Amino acid sequence: MADEIRIGYFLEDRGHEILLKAFVARVAKEKGLTSADWLDDVRAATGGKSIQAYRNFLKDIIRKDKHIPFDILIIASDGNCMGYLDKKNQLLGYAEKAKFPRPDILIFAIPDPHVERWYMDDPQGFNKAIGTGALPVLPQYKCEKGLYKKVMRDAIASSDVKPQFGGYEYGEKIVEEMDLYEATKADSSLKHFIDDLSSAIARITIQEKVD
Repeated sequence: MADEIRIGYFLEDRGHEILLKAFVARVAKEKGLTSADWLDDVRAATGGKSIQAYRNFLKDIIRKDKHIPFDILIIASDGNCMGYLDKKNQLLGYAEKAKFPRPDILIFAIPDPHVERWYMDDPQGFNKAIGTGALPVLPQYKCEKGLYKKVMRDAIASSDVKPQFGGYEYGEKIVEEMDLYEATKADSSLKHFIDDLSSAIARITIQEKVD
């Protein structure tokens, strides 16, 4: 490839960053790319008040950059039980109101209800990545705040691992061990993200070959 694919990120927190960059690496490599073929460009990790921060982020990008500096822009925001489609429409609506000139490059990562579920969507892969311990038992879809964090924390507690950052630092290894087919079959919000990301990378690489 002549040029790197520039992948921008708007994220809620470190838990999003580690996991989503790992998903990008896995999907890109499965599309035949090497690590030299794309560049991760994290522009925002908000740590709270994500919707207002997202609106400000869009305005800043439009104001500062005459040409949008990304080939793909991943927007990450937990679904928080709003539901995937409603949350996506909300985020897309804000981009339209801000007159973001390249809605075609937006990829929405909307873990529903919370990102910890994505970490555990393949319990066997999670267990392999963390080491011996109890398999996380994911409850039926629940909106209780902190529930999936507790499930993840309890599963890690039964292993020999003593994580410094709640287990999020194992995100890259978890994605490497994950059975993506089983994980996306179990979680439609993850399937939407992986399918959209795969399509975007394939489209760009095909276009570059044509050019």
